[in-house]
Amino acid sequence: MINNINKLSSNIKGENNEEITKYINKTSIKIEKYKSNIYNIVKNFSSCKTFLTIAQNPSLKKNYSGLCENIIKRKLKLSDNYIDVCAVIKGYLMYFFKNPTGFSNNVYCGYLNYWLNERLRNLNNYACDTTTFYTTISNNDNDFSTNLKMCQGKIFHLDVSEFNNTDVLYKIYEAFREFKSKVRNTQNHNDSCKYAKECSRLYKSIINQCVPDKSNSLCDELNIIRNEFYTGEWLIGKNMCMEADPLLSPEEIHKKQLEHSIERTTGGEESTLLTPTISFSMIIFGIFSVLLILFKFTTLGSWSNKRLLKKKMKKLNLYDEYTSKLIEHNREPSDVNFKSVSNQISYHPI
Repeated sequence: MINNINKLSSNIKGENNEEITKYINKTSIKIEKYKSNIYNIVKNFSSCKTFLTIAQNPSLKKNYSGLCENIIKRKLKLSDNYIDVCAVIKGYLMYFFKNPTGFSNNVYCGYLNYWLNERLRNLNNYACDTTTFYTTISNNDNDFSTNLKMCQGKIFHLDVSEFNNTDVLYKIYEAFREFKSKVRNTQNHNDSCKYAKECSRLYKSIINQCVPDKSNSLCDELNIIRNEFYTGEWLIGKNMCMEADPLLSPEEIHKKQLEHSIERTTGGEESTLLTPTISFSMIIFGIFSVLLILFKFTTLGSWSNKRLLKKKMKKLNLYDEYTSKLIEHNREPSDVNFKSVSNQISYHPI
């Protein structure tokens, strides 16, 4: 909010600069209160969509373009694209000013806030944030100041997270509305099923913000969405779409994450124990394979075989030489005196 005030002060020149700064400071308190419940009104945005479409009609925008041009070019110093945005805002709020009954101020201001944040983001260079833009045009238009201040404190800059969450919630409800309409009015299951799958996809893209457990307006709204899908039997029974993933609660998602984490840890320990054994075996196998190829298909094999053959021949020659000497030794005459032997043998007549 302080950044918005500084930006506003630098963009706006004139005697009422101090007055506008005071105005923003005062409305900032209202904005913080309103922000805490911005997600709870998204389900009703579709009721205002038609009136914004009407306000974008070129013939209606012409009624307000002239009044917007002075503010956009002289006060904010922005391009003509912003004149168009200003004209749509005035035409949209004029309708609710003339037809106040039957519409919640929070809802039609909330939808305008979502649309304006989206529109300004899509313009080239995003030269002006929502708070600065709306505050400037509402404080510099005497003819429509009352109409514009109908949404005082409810039009403000949404940060990236706030805008994305609002955008996803809005698209979930739009897809869900289409799904229910197709189920009621067509027998083509595939035609309705694509919207059920879109609901599931969008829900999964945002529900992790509520895991393991968070209590805020976003998570409360997602819980309402999930309950409406199932208690209303829109995604079960005869309306069930098998291709659509179930809308798991934060508790169920957290449980699955824990189980997955345990499985990864256990598997990791086993693989850690097996890795050294597998690596050593692969190294031995690799060395053996390389040596086999070298011996079989290169000159290294021939050279090694010749070396081994020479060593074998040398050993064989030594063995033959030793054997020959042993035989020669056995053939030499003995020193035994055979004459004395006969004299030592006694004769015993029979």
